Amino acid sequence: MNSKKYKQRTTWLTKETRAGLRKLDDYLAKQPWSDNLDMETVMKTRELITKIEDKGYYDFKEQTILNIIREGYMDEKKLRKDVPN
Repeated sequence: MNSKKYKQRTTWLTKETRAGLRKLDDYLAKQPWSDNLDMETVMKTRELITKIEDKGYYDFKEQTILNIIREGYMDEKKLRKDVPN
């Protein structure tokens, strides 16, 4: 793979993005998920977050997943006052 393309598709973690990942993981861990399908999806997502933290970067596909989770977090935060900032 061309290294220039690789760099364009890779986002390295910063202190801020690491903090954001921790918030998303915490949010996912503390939700009252109602069924096994929800729990399986949450566990896979939390595993993805751990994988990203371990390697120190994420690619475009992972970014898309993280953005979907972040949107849910932000929507929930608007609706409920007990969701952490």
